[in-house]
Amino acid sequence: MTRLPGKDILPITPTADEHGNPTVCRVCSMRSFGVGVGFTSRTDKDPGYLCLECSALIETVRDMRRFDVYELKALDGCLEELGAIIDERGISDLNHFDELDAKMLCKRIVMAFGDTLRRLLREEAPF
Repeated sequence: MTRLPGKDILPITPTADEHGNPTVCRVCSMRSFGVGVGFTSRTDKDPGYLCLECSALIETVRDMRRFDVYELKALDGCLEELGAIIDERGISDLNHFDELDAKMLCKRIVMAFGDTLRRLLREEAPF
């Protein structure tokens, strides 16, 4: 995904494939299902599908227009998770991770991002 100057990376789009089938969650990028926040404008072609966990926050997500503050805080959660992984393994050089360990590292970071973002939306969203 290309990030344009001045544009937020969230919400994550597109959330549907060329046939309209759900692909990724609009909020956290995990696997989505057929529940979405709807189209945000007349020109919007993306239904804004959500994953199961983020769908519990549908009212908050539907009303959000700027996710950038939450995105930056969620990235802090990713750094904390990375620190925990390094502490657990005692390895700070990622070249020492085998392929499976590297993939699991990525999975934990992605999940930490989504978990932190959902927590922030539950606790800090202004509604």
